Amino acid sequence: MLASDSTMQVTEGPAGVVRMIETDVPTDVLKIRIDHISFDNGQPGGPRPTNSPNIALLYITGTPEIKSFMQSNDAVWPYGGIIGDSIPKVPTTLSPEERSHILGPLDNVTFAEAMDYVLGHFPGIWIYENCPRTKSRQRMIYFRFYQLERTGSSVTVQ
Repeated sequence: MLASDSTMQVTEGPAGVVRMIETDVPTDVLKIRIDHISFDNGQPGGPRPTNSPNIALLYITGTPEIKSFMQSNDAVWPYGGIIGDSIPKVPTTLSPEERSHILGPLDNVTFAEAMDYVLGHFPGIWIYENCPRTKSRQRMIYFRFYQLERTGSSVTVQ
């Protein structure tokens, strides 16, 4: 389908991850090395697992390395916090044992490796968009997970 588009590159990695990359989009943010990411919510009573890929994304984008990159590049991520229904809800039909989740740290990874790590726990799609200059910012960067959820005999995207 994309064979005639010279700006699109489609590859499949050894683990079966398919990547579609528009070759003229900057990938500098994806290469940032992050020292430490903690995916537990640190609430009273001990660590609790992160059970949404977009909550995990908030932990990744909240790291000092990503915050520093965004500031030094005059970039903004429009969803710096949980906004309304932008974070998928975990289906209530699943028991806690059946829900996908992440608990604990991830160390010394690039931003892209962290996103792939989350993808390994929550099958689906992760998206990175780079929007050019606006009146108020040099750059707007957008990240999002779309989780595939099996519901009976079909698969839905959340």
